[in-house]
Amino acid sequence: MNTHSATPHHRRTRALLGAVAAGILTVATTLGGAPAPASAANTLTMRGADVSSLQRSLDLGARYYDADGVARDPLDILKSVGVNYVRLRVWNNPISGYNNKSAVLGQARAARAKGLKVLIDFHYSDTWADPGKQYKPAAWAGHSLSQLRTDVYTFTYDVCSSLRGQGTPPDSVQIGNEINVGMLWNEGKVVNNDFAPLAGLLKQGYNATRRAAAASR
Repeated sequence: MNTHSATPHHRRTRALLGAVAAGILTVATTLGGAPAPASAANTLTMRGADVSSLQRSLDLGARYYDADGVARDPLDILKSVGVNYVRLRVWNNPISGYNNKSAVLGQARAARAKGLKVLIDFHYSDTWADPGKQYKPAAWAGHSLSQLRTDVYTFTYDVCSSLRGQGTPPDSVQIGNEINVGMLWNEGKVVNNDFAPLAGLLKQGYNATRRAAAASR
């Protein structure tokens, strides 16, 4: 699937839009956009793409084309090559306004309308969380580990129950993002192979998910 911008100005944003293209191309397709061999696809029950940046790209003027060069809804293109899941990251209070709870609710509705399942990826941050940085949301700054366990439970429950309330309960939930060395630093950081602080936070996210959306996995 190829992405093009609508105006000369937007063509200059192609580097920015590369992020969503990279996420979408995580599906099992060849470089030409054709489906992977059916034998390979049939062995997988979750064939997904991270489309968290899709709405921002569309707002910047991106257009998506299938292998025949026909402009189509990118979710339709993904589904046509075998994708059955989309991943949506959720940030607590991002400056951009994208990837917050409200935005994720809208994206989940759009995905479900296309017959796609939804995985929610909790970063527990106002921005990217990865092995090099796991910044706490500004609203949680200064919170103790005990308070952070409550924060994780409350936020997770709020998002999952809101998704359920609009008829799009999450099919899968990812508690934390790239948490090799913990999350919600420094309180939840893994130091000297001590995973207990991280485990306590993960347990609260799990408990909230089970309560808000029991069928999620």
